[in-house]
Amino acid sequence: MEYKNNSLIKEESISEFDKYLNGNNGISSQREYISSPNIVQKSSKKNLVSNVPKAIPLVIFQDGKFQIPQEAYDLLTQNDYSKIGIISLVGKYRTGKSFLLNRVILNTHKKSGFNVAPTFKPCTKGIWIWSEPLMINNKNCPYQFPCFLIDTEGLGAYVEEINHDSKIFIIAILISSLFIYNSFGAIDETAINTLSFVLNLSKLIKIKSLSHEDKEEELAEYFPSFLWLLRDFSLKLENMEGKEITEKEYLESALENKVGNSEMFDEKNKVRDLIKAYFPERDCFTMVRPVEKEDELQNLQNLPDDMLRKEFLIQAQNFRNKVYDLALPKSFHKRALNGSMLIELIQNILDSINSGAIPVIENTWKYVVQSECIKNTQNLTNKFSEEINNFRNINKKDKNFAKNVKIFTKNLYKKYINDFLNNDLIDEENKKEFLEKLKNNLNNQIDIFDKENEVIFKDNFESSLNDLSKNFLNNLSEKENKKNFNFFFEFDNFIQKAKQLCPDFPLKSDLIYDKVVEILRKYIEENVSLKNKKREEEFNKLKKENEEQKIILNELSIKSEKNENEKINEENEINKKINDVKLRIKETEKLMEDMRINKNKEEEQYKK
Repeated sequence: MEYKNNSLIKEESISEFDKYLNGNNGISSQREYISSPNIVQKSSKKNLVSNVPKAIPLVIFQDGKFQIPQEAYDLLTQNDYSKIGIISLVGKYRTGKSFLLNRVILNTHKKSGFNVAPTFKPCTKGIWIWSEPLMINNKNCPYQFPCFLIDTEGLGAYVEEINHDSKIFIIAILISSLFIYNSFGAIDETAINTLSFVLNLSKLIKIKSLSHEDKEEELAEYFPSFLWLLRDFSLKLENMEGKEITEKEYLESALENKVGNSEMFDEKNKVRDLIKAYFPERDCFTMVRPVEKEDELQNLQNLPDDMLRKEFLIQAQNFRNKVYDLALPKSFHKRALNGSMLIELIQNILDSINSGAIPVIENTWKYVVQSECIKNTQNLTNKFSEEINNFRNINKKDKNFAKNVKIFTKNLYKKYINDFLNNDLIDEENKKEFLEKLKNNLNNQIDIFDKENEVIFKDNFESSLNDLSKNFLNNLSEKENKKNFNFFFEFDNFIQKAKQLCPDFPLKSDLIYDKVVEILRKYIEENVSLKNKKREEEFNKLKKENEEQKIILNELSIKSEKNENEKINEENEINKKINDVKLRIKETEKLMEDMRINKNKEEEQYKK
């Protein structure tokens, strides 16, 4: 179901906003945000509001249209406000509304606060909001909630187009949770006539359709609590019998119908009846004039407390307390609005007024709820994605990551679905439609997450598998030397242990198969290599032995040859010696023969 800008729809039979306010009758389906060098249209980059509290424009009238400046959009949407209240101050221009907000409610002094000027010209243009909310803790809400103050352009300012006041009044009525009406003096016919806007509220605001005749009590369900502040009040609060009465009783007395039969009385009573019908939750508060001297009124904002009347200061504190007690979160259809829903509500109202259409509350609410559904669905999707990614970053090195992340994702999915279903701001019709969108979004995030996780699962499993295979191979060499070693028995144990790694990892079977093939190949290669190595070692040993034998043989051969040569030499030496001996013997024999001959000769001679 789509409601894109449905609050701006026009039916052929319906009346237009400016049919009653003499405005234009055009339709604008485009939202208007101020564009300037520092203010952009719904930029994706966050333009955080300054930390220094200040008044910023919430709604301005520019180029013939009401618009929301970006700074106000950021203020209400960038903070996580689950419930938010709006206290608006409305009244005639130059009646000290800004001073009341600054010195009485905000309790600020001098230059801080909403703009105040001492001239007849109105200070506040459009609607302004104080950037720092009041933190309220009262009986209207079980816990503390932020409440923003808004200051509206004074009614009766002459510088804008004729229906400007009515539009400002309607905007303030529809967006406020507490509506403070500021006026001077007693509640008389003149004061009541200043609220004659209520006569046209049923024509300027519709609940279901422009053709439906709304009852005052039906509209009252969407209107804020009403607090009538009577400034410079000097009367005694007494009834006709002179008995003291409360401020609320004084208000109720002033709103009693006047007795008379003329049309004038009927008109006066009609305003009274509508005030009572539109604002069943109403109250009144009176305050004396803050100073006695006329010239001091023009410089109230800068006057120190000791120059203000003591009675006024007491009443200021009491009024501040009363505002805190009456403040409550802004709600529609009995559902409290958050910051982003409030800004959608304001923008939708402005769209209607800018187009000349009458704001239709039901259509506006449908649009606000649908916008909240879109935002809520996207926020839940983003948070879901962020949480599962954070879990992965923290736990991805865990060996059981695949199993744990599956459990975590399943539980987180249920949590976010329940969070969506428990959102009271979303009606059943939108819940049904956007629940399916949320489920699709979360499932898409899970698919993306699972694909990204497969890489981590694979890395974790491969790391564990590599450690297991390394230990298996290291231990294998030790077990091989033992008796009864069975490789396939050991290998089967390895496979069983591998299957127990990283439970729930769907691709581990393929990785185990690849690792098994790798180990087998490595084992075979190592065994073949080992056998080849042994053969080579044996061959080298034999080769070495053979070489050694060859060396020995060679040495023996050399030695043998050497012995043979030595033998020959010996024989030659012996032969030589023999020959020498023979020669000497021969010579000796010759010598002896010669000697014998000589002897014989000598003997013969001797004989002779």
